[in-house]
Amino acid sequence: MKVSSYSGADEGACHYSLVVTKRRIVVMVAALALVLAVIGLPLVFLTESDAELGVKQRLGLAKGCVPRTAESQGWRAEPELPDRRDEPRAVAAGGKAYLAGGTADILGAEPSDIPGVSRIEVESIAALTEFDPATRRYTERRPMPQALNHVGIAEYRGDVYVVGGHGRLVQGLDAKDVFWRYSPATDRWSDMPALPSRRGAAGTGVIGGRLYVVGGMLQGRPVATLEIFDFATGRWTRGPDMPTPREHVTAAVLDGELYVLGGRGRADDALPTAERYDPRRRRWERLPPLPVGAGGLEAVTLGERVVAFGGGSDERGKVTGAVQAFDAERGEWGQLPPMRTPRHGLGMAAIGDRAYAFGGSPCARFNASATVESFSPAS
Repeated sequence: MKVSSYSGADEGACHYSLVVTKRRIVVMVAALALVLAVIGLPLVFLTESDAELGVKQRLGLAKGCVPRTAESQGWRAEPELPDRRDEPRAVAAGGKAYLAGGTADILGAEPSDIPGVSRIEVESIAALTEFDPATRRYTERRPMPQALNHVGIAEYRGDVYVVGGHGRLVQGLDAKDVFWRYSPATDRWSDMPALPSRRGAAGTGVIGGRLYVVGGMLQGRPVATLEIFDFATGRWTRGPDMPTPREHVTAAVLDGELYVLGGRGRADDALPTAERYDPRRRRWERLPPLPVGAGGLEAVTLGERVVAFGGGSDERGKVTGAVQAFDAERGEWGQLPPMRTPRHGLGMAAIGDRAYAFGGSPCARFNASATVESFSPAS
């Protein structure tokens, strides 16, 4: 690690340079104001509108973002992403991780015509990034056909599937019904039958040759919809609704059942809700709640446990580093060592006994980061 140092003389020179620079700026602004006054134009400093600033403050977007990183047992730092990404989604395929979409930055925020729902415009990302844990290197693959964030993602027979998501507007105001297949072997995307109910921020999982897409957001409201795609027939069918409408949920598969965890409800609150779907009986079951409620968390299966990582723990975007593991045999939650860098809206992929956490926002929402860390309970 390179450590920079400076002497007292350096500090004095730096201070003098800063003072001179400030003086120059003041002189330049004064000169500009004089010129504009002569030609009859006012000098105007542009600021955010009160409405936009109010929306940002309510959502926790106006705060400075200072990531909190601390050493934690079982965790290690990985090479950073090539670019900052918030709200990407990740999946493992063929021993590698694939990270799809996300947001790079927030472009604007203002009230919408839907009561209680903000119109937030973001810079969406089309990139598909491959990470090889053997070499710890990234490779940019063919981008998605469209720049999206909050997509659903899954793996089936070595291919990567992306479903739904948001475009330039989040909050479900620009929800999509896209369904694509990506082949790592050919580096090509192909269209699949469209998702019947367009939405973003849904949970996904594959069980027995079927893709399950559950929950999500449309027009600023969480939904309980469960839709199932059969890879053999190429058709979508409707399943029984999830008991609790939620968006920003996460889903994982264990022993042929779908676990849907956390998320946010109508009040944009972080929920501790945990529900499990049994495809054989077509029935939902409520599970003990998460010890720490969160939306924008991500879960993977590690061994015989479903493990949920991070998320936003309140409606203003406060982030948790909690790592919560559900033991299905005992029917109870336990806590594992917390994340080195707590994050909301991250992408997670499990390869072997190690889970990889990509990007996300380390504090308030939409503060994209390039941070990547991995965790193994055996470490």
